[in-house]
Amino acid sequence: MAVPRGMSGYSPDCFVSLPMETRMHIAIYLATADFLALRHASRSMAKVFNIQSFWKSRFHAVQDRGFLAYLANNPQDDETTDWRLMYRCTANIDLMLKRKFPEHSCTHESIWNIWILKSLWENTQWLRQRYSMTQASYEQIVLYNHMLTELHWTEFYAGLECNRASRQGKDNDLCEDCGAEHVPLIQAIPLEHSVVSLAVSILNEGPQTVITGFELVSGEKDVVNKVLGYRLLGGQVTISLRGQELRGFSIVSSRGNIHALQPIFFNNDVKPGWVGQPELCFDDLYDESYSTSKSWIKRSSTEVVLERGITAFCGKFDKI
Repeated sequence: MAVPRGMSGYSPDCFVSLPMETRMHIAIYLATADFLALRHASRSMAKVFNIQSFWKSRFHAVQDRGFLAYLANNPQDDETTDWRLMYRCTANIDLMLKRKFPEHSCTHESIWNIWILKSLWENTQWLRQRYSMTQASYEQIVLYNHMLTELHWTEFYAGLECNRASRQGKDNDLCEDCGAEHVPLIQAIPLEHSVVSLAVSILNEGPQTVITGFELVSGEKDVVNKVLGYRLLGGQVTISLRGQELRGFSIVSSRGNIHALQPIFFNNDVKPGWVGQPELCFDDLYDESYSTSKSWIKRSSTEVVLERGITAFCGKFDKI
């Protein structure tokens, strides 16, 4: 690969010039899956993989081993703890319960207690995410209501999932589960030329993901980003639109939920990956040798495309 003139020290790795402390600071704020993907793209960030303090950060309350945060808060034997090994050994707490340990043994009770901590922590994380979601201002929602009737829409309907705990009406034509009417939040926003990316918000629902909405990120400094549906800060994945015209999406859904999206561009050479989890994963039981495996249920997808490209988005969302 040719190096531009006057740039003999040029490197395509944008992290190489940063001190290790700064790289560590960046890595600590990333989800583990995001960091593992980053280390394949950056040799300088890959060095963080072998640093114990990075793996210790996985046990902070907001990371994926947050249910064991009390271990990271304990200063005893901190220098001798192999946090990377501990991270690996706590990867399959659910499956450990299926091993054939004696029911009242110390090992069984310890794993059971950790599983309870994990379940409580997961519920707490879901509540934190669920109630930290934000939506567009009332003024923005009202501003583009005229688009609902003025534009021709190509529609995809995932159905309605009723989460009401008790029956609230008697009309099954309104809702066969609760017998009452559901009034969704209906919103439309334009896809303007200044938008350079879509920040898709993803809520984790056990082994699957749910798309809650996305933010249209503008490339102009003074333009406020528009939000469709619900924005979940810290739970967003970006789809870049720079130099590409969006034609539509491949969509994986179930009743009342969109689980994953894959953008479709006019340039067929560009094949981006899925945003969200398009397949449903579940763990097989332990066999007699205590080996584990994961099975994936492949779910079908639906393509929603426009021949002339997308000019606006519209969605119906639950009111929260």
